[in-house]
Amino acid sequence: MTRSHARSPLSQRAYCENSLNRGIQISTIGALGTKGLLTAFCYKGTLDGFLFAFFVKEFLVPVLTRSNVVILDNAKSHYNEEAIAMIEALGLYFFHRIHQN
Repeated sequence: MTRSHARSPLSQRAYCENSLNRGIQISTIGALGTKGLLTAFCYKGTLDGFLFAFFVKEFLVPVLTRSNVVILDNAKSHYNEEAIAMIEALGLYFFHRIHQN
């Protein structure tokens, strides 16, 4: 991630040695309901199946009710079988877009 624009005196080129990354990158995963944010989880690194299952178990399952609908997109991390089983075990409506080749 590098800067695409800069300021410099008229007729002079702008040079920059640093990138846009400043410090540690923090990612967030969350769940929205009809009345706003249900839960959120911040973490360092990239979301994988293990981390998604942790989010479902520790953050999502405790706030879900029978009236909720869970919709997941086809991100690779959402295919974690443990996470899917925890959501399905709640008995609520669950929509998971299956990736088709």
